[in-house]
Amino acid sequence: MSRLKKVLIMVLTVIVISSFASIAAEGKLSGWAEEEANEAINAGIVPELLEGHYQTAITRYEYVLLALDILEAKGEQIKVMQQYPFSDIDSHPYEEEIVKAYNAKLINGYPDGTFKADKAISREEIATLVVNLVKRLDADRIISQSEEYVYSDEYRIESWARRNIDYCYANGIIKGTGKDGNNLVVLDPKGQATVEQSIIMMYRLAKDEHILKYHYGSIVIEELINGEKVSVVSNNLNKFAIAFGGDITDKVIDINKSADIKISRLDKGMVQLDYNDGSAFLISKSDGQIRVSLKLTDYDNLTLINQYKDLVDEYYDVEDLDDLLDQTLVGYKENGPMIMTRNMNLTTEFNMYVEIDVIGAGTEQEIYYFVLTIEL
Repeated sequence: MSRLKKVLIMVLTVIVISSFASIAAEGKLSGWAEEEANEAINAGIVPELLEGHYQTAITRYEYVLLALDILEAKGEQIKVMQQYPFSDIDSHPYEEEIVKAYNAKLINGYPDGTFKADKAISREEIATLVVNLVKRLDADRIISQSEEYVYSDEYRIESWARRNIDYCYANGIIKGTGKDGNNLVVLDPKGQATVEQSIIMMYRLAKDEHILKYHYGSIVIEELINGEKVSVVSNNLNKFAIAFGGDITDKVIDINKSADIKISRLDKGMVQLDYNDGSAFLISKSDGQIRVSLKLTDYDNLTLINQYKDLVDEYYDVEDLDDLLDQTLVGYKENGPMIMTRNMNLTTEFNMYVEIDVIGAGTEQEIYYFVLTIEL
């Protein structure tokens, strides 16, 4: 092998090793951030998308996801009045979240009508988003400072961001990056923040605003991977509790303690519990609806039927649910397959429907499906 080839191989090897080392570094939390970042993740206020690339510059849409998780943890409901606030987010993977953030008055776009979702967010833009979030959390909060701050690079701060910068600096949300020769704080308003810095910032804000209600630990779930059940540790209980409340979360945890039924999927928007005979519960929340579903493979599995009734009753008090399920099960047994939708309760607060279906009626493989849908 020629000397040139050997040198080229060595250079390529160094490049490959350096690339892997760089990727590994991006995915690792800094020592100073590790404890609080993990607390934030366990608290359910860190989108999974942000886990694993902590040292990269955070983008504008990623910061939107962080802010929305804070609002969700507070229980804030966002009413979407303007569906098309920006000209450049059509078909963006997180278009819906960006639209929600705009309608929550968390974000603004650029003068040309764009949002530039994938652009790294600047420190002065972060300050503005944080102040908008604080005002959303507390409409009576006065965002002003009696003290005037002097920064070595204040000439670089946009006029629309100055008040927000001062508020965040005064409250320790944004700190200087150092000091100049005159001992003035260097703010670096056009600079960027890493994902881990942003997670810590929003976690401290959530703690200061007393938003973190739930403190569930991790839970072992039986996830189906490549056709096989694998025990996986999940930290999503707090995310689920934020979406569904503590009572239903406690009920799910209790059911999961049974040897016959285990959680197989868990996220902030859903949980699935699988019974050892192929039956399953599914509780999900999306598009303003909550669905509590039961897939029943054994008509005589009264334990599972009663657990389902208990889950539904835990969520909403429906007096005639027991009779409805009993009657429809008997009806299916006698009359075969049909699909029924019944309005269970109509109030000014929500509509509730029960849908019942059966697959393979009269055969050994018959499966009963019950779906309770609550339109919020």
